[in-house]
Amino acid sequence: MVAIDLIYDLSLLVAIIVFSGFIDERFDRNKLPGKISQGILFGIAALIGMLDPFELEKGIFFDGRSIVISLCTLFFGPLSGFISLIPAFIYRIIVGGAGVYMGIGVTISSFIIGYYFNKKRNEGFVFDNLKLYLFGLIVHFAMLFWVLILPANKIISTYQNLSFTILVVYPVISLVISKILIDHEENRNSIKIIERNAKLFRTTLYSIGDAVITTDINGTIQQMNPIAEQLTGWIETDAVGKYLYEVYVIINEETKIRQVSPFDEIINSGKILELASNSRLISKDGREISIADSGAPIIDDNDKIIGVVLIFRDQSKEKEKQKLIYENEARLRRAENIAGAGNWEIDLNNGLIYGSEGAQKLYGLQANVWDLSVVQQIPLPEYREKLNSALTNLVKYNEPYDVEFKIKRPDGKILYLHSVAEYDKEKNKIFGVIEDITDYKNVIKALKESEEKFKVIFNRSFGLVGLLTPDGRVIEANETALKMIGKSMAQLHNTQFEKSPWFNHSLIEQTKITDAIIRAAEGQFIRFNTTHIDSEGKLRYIDFSISPVKDENGNTLLLIPEGRDITDVIKAEEEIKERERIYSTLLSNLPGFVYRCKNDKDWTMEFISNGCVDVTGYKPEEFINNNLIAFNDIIHKEYQEIIWKEWQRILAEKSVFEYEYQITARDGSIKWVWERGRGIFSSKGELLFLEGFITDVTIRKKSEEALIESEELFRNLAESTSTAIFIYQGSKFVFANKAAEILTGYSNDELMKFDFWEFVHPDYRELTKERGLSRQKGANIPNRYEFKIVTKDGREVWIDFAAGRINWKGKPAAIGSAFDINDKKLSEIKLKQDEELFRTISNLTSDYLFSTNINPDGRATYNWVAGAFEKLTGYTLEEYRKIGGWQALLHPDDVEEDKSAYLKLLNNQNVITEARTIHKNGNIVWVRIYAKPVWDSINNKLIAIQGAVQDITDRRRSQLIQRIQYNIAYAITSSIKTFELFDIVRKELSHLMNTKNFFVAFYDEKTDTLASDLDRDEKDEIGTWSAQKSLTGYLIKSQKTLLLSKQEILELHNTGAIELVGTLPEVWLGSPLKIGNKIIGAVVVQSYDDPHAYDEFSLRTFEVIANQLSVYVQRKRTEEELSILARAIYQTPLSIVVTDTSGNIVYVNPSFERIAGYSKDE
Repeated sequence: MVAIDLIYDLSLLVAIIVFSGFIDERFDRNKLPGKISQGILFGIAALIGMLDPFELEKGIFFDGRSIVISLCTLFFGPLSGFISLIPAFIYRIIVGGAGVYMGIGVTISSFIIGYYFNKKRNEGFVFDNLKLYLFGLIVHFAMLFWVLILPANKIISTYQNLSFTILVVYPVISLVISKILIDHEENRNSIKIIERNAKLFRTTLYSIGDAVITTDINGTIQQMNPIAEQLTGWIETDAVGKYLYEVYVIINEETKIRQVSPFDEIINSGKILELASNSRLISKDGREISIADSGAPIIDDNDKIIGVVLIFRDQSKEKEKQKLIYENEARLRRAENIAGAGNWEIDLNNGLIYGSEGAQKLYGLQANVWDLSVVQQIPLPEYREKLNSALTNLVKYNEPYDVEFKIKRPDGKILYLHSVAEYDKEKNKIFGVIEDITDYKNVIKALKESEEKFKVIFNRSFGLVGLLTPDGRVIEANETALKMIGKSMAQLHNTQFEKSPWFNHSLIEQTKITDAIIRAAEGQFIRFNTTHIDSEGKLRYIDFSISPVKDENGNTLLLIPEGRDITDVIKAEEEIKERERIYSTLLSNLPGFVYRCKNDKDWTMEFISNGCVDVTGYKPEEFINNNLIAFNDIIHKEYQEIIWKEWQRILAEKSVFEYEYQITARDGSIKWVWERGRGIFSSKGELLFLEGFITDVTIRKKSEEALIESEELFRNLAESTSTAIFIYQGSKFVFANKAAEILTGYSNDELMKFDFWEFVHPDYRELTKERGLSRQKGANIPNRYEFKIVTKDGREVWIDFAAGRINWKGKPAAIGSAFDINDKKLSEIKLKQDEELFRTISNLTSDYLFSTNINPDGRATYNWVAGAFEKLTGYTLEEYRKIGGWQALLHPDDVEEDKSAYLKLLNNQNVITEARTIHKNGNIVWVRIYAKPVWDSINNKLIAIQGAVQDITDRRRSQLIQRIQYNIAYAITSSIKTFELFDIVRKELSHLMNTKNFFVAFYDEKTDTLASDLDRDEKDEIGTWSAQKSLTGYLIKSQKTLLLSKQEILELHNTGAIELVGTLPEVWLGSPLKIGNKIIGAVVVQSYDDPHAYDEFSLRTFEVIANQLSVYVQRKRTEEELSILARAIYQTPLSIVVTDTSGNIVYVNPSFERIAGYSKDE
């Protein structure tokens, strides 16, 4: 009963600590008011526990202050913990007694331990269930320590009575309270995260540079950002709730006729809508603003349209920019004039050519629109086919259009022109640029004569040689260079050198060539190694250079690129490096070292790898040519002559040397080595040198020696010990010592014929067999347990058996040791029976005792009771018998459990169970029943029942409230629907009160109406009703929980405070749902037939549940609002990017991804 009394006291503490969550919601735990409030609450909880403790003896009592103070300090810090400590500390000193110093010590140590782990928690240490339990265990190990300062005659009795409770129950209660506090903390953190995300999306929406308006599915405005306020002339608070067409008024820029609101078209199409570019917005103050706008539907997770987002901007400035475009076109015409260039456009849809003023001057034509057939006659006849082919290839195959040709203008003047063009497939148009290169061509013609003089030398050069313009276009390349890539000069002429086939395999090489051309054009000589792909697709390495050719003024006229193929040289160098790398890697990874030495008595080393340091302690250079020491000097003397003779025999046979011997390392240690080598002979059969490999085998040699010693030691120990030792492989014995023969009664030869489990008692045979086989397979099986065996003479003997897994002669086996515990086991069984008797006697000292007789029909009839019977039932014993006794007042949901308990009694088994009974006043009372059968051993039947009944209502109420809070907390972090949660709460509350008539109503402040989200009522079904003058509306206005009788309701009606809606109840209980200081609804229960259905406990419980439901509703509403904002931002055609204060991107929407070309993750 000690543990049970303490558990009930601690259950009360759990209920009080629940209110910590309410404080946490109102005061930040990291600020001073929150720390002080939490400290005061936990201090009160500790004090309440001390006011009703378990008192072992006068002045020595136990309560839950160690739990309260340690957890307060752990979760809320040293200030809160110290405040919670003060009431307990002062009260314990005032009470005094023999345990005063122990009590003070427990109080202080609980605070210190809580403070230490609070610091660990602040450093990032994470507490899971196991660690929380261990924390509670540490706190209460300290409590057990403080028991030692009690008077000497009290210490033993205290440990005997309370060790189990302190080391098991207290840590479990600590874990339960910790989980409640962690739930509070996680709920608070979750709400903060939601609020932060909501603020992020709201800030994004209101900081966008364009105007944004969102509506619901009915076209009612929900949000409007500041830009939209500026353009429409409406402020958001006035616009919200109005229809879109009232605020967003647009007209046609040319006709001035009002345009239809885009809302209906977006809703009907379900697609993004780009609106007409000639729209003007009429603001509230009459301003006309030229706008560009677009709209998109807002779609929820079920692909259902729930509203529209409209985005528009003032494009007055854009139209001003169009004016600037016209001015820039004029500037372009002047530039063409100066540069002797022009541009043209062919519209393949109608065959017309549009030419700029510069193009008109070059062609000698007057109009800016020409017929294609006319223009095609202006180039000289020999170029016309070339021009037509270039246009055809550009249009059909997207080949580059880059041509040089001659024309004869209408005035007879012949010009050399260069033209490039691009084809717009979507518009089916060609746009080109043309320039006069007549002067340039004349210069080239003059150069040709000098070119012919060096062309022969140029083409006979062994390396790559070419000519480039100063900007890097190819003029010429010699035959060697062209063969490298398998191209003709015609294919390469006038192409950019860095983009030519020599370098198009690598952007890096192209960049290097481009840089070299720029620097060479500035007058520098450039040289470096590069690569190119030859005509066979192979990578070639080139020693490359570019030098400038300058005129008399120092201006660069041409560039000369030169290159020499050095592929074979590069590959040879790489092969040498790779061989060296492989050889070095192999040597460094060998578990030993390789050597080359002479065949002399010193084994003079010519080469030895670095691995010799790890094996011998000497560096390679110390062995080479016996520089510091000869290798023979470190070989153990007894092996020197043997090794010499063995090598000479091997060399004579020309076979392989292999031997193990000892050496003395540099540090004086003796090591075993294994050597393998052979002689290397010339083609004439002459011995050149010895080569081989040596590795350290010391560990293996020592292991072999240790194994031999350990086997001998095992046999000596096994035969000398009094403990029975067995080894079995599979199911058969392979070893048994003398003690095993004595224990079983079998000789060693007899045991070797047995399966191990044949001498195990049948009750334990399958268990030991399963464990034994699993152990040999490597499973993690308990290595020690107790079971019975049957000896050769038939005796049943209890043994304590310990087992492990070993290898026996190379195969898995199990080894076990056993000793006889038969006398000890029989004593334990007797002790257990005595403990059972003591437990039965202890259980009979509860709230009330009873004795019943069993009638012939099998029913139990009470014949006497003692204790608080009338207090628990409300009846006298006589009244109790008349109404039918226990079965008549048992809660319907507990009937089956009661039947199961009675069947146990009929089978002569003790029963401990819990059930609900109905008190005379109608309240539900939870009780725990301890029942013991009185058995007629002669007739083998039940004749009476004796036992005790204990009131556990407070504990079960606390548990049910915690369960409801858990369900609400779970709903906050899950996808459970609101009405499902409300129904779960209703069902859970039914264990505490009558919830047949239960509803949750939400209040609409705009319409002053109430709507029921969940309505369970025996009489009425009212979905929506006016809050004004209704009883629920009266509750909302009062802003507090109300418990009203039928008479009190009628008095409110008579005074005009309320009007009656629906059936009048006998009793009515309601509590408001609040978010901050705003009432959002109410939760109500009522009874039509029982005026005593609810009491003060019901009222307090309703307040707790209403508070938790309010947190849930606030969370869900925030999530819904956040979801709408998130969808609007996600689905808008406007590009949105959000950064932190350091400029790092934290979010981009899909529109931004499409425009920027980067994914969100990139």
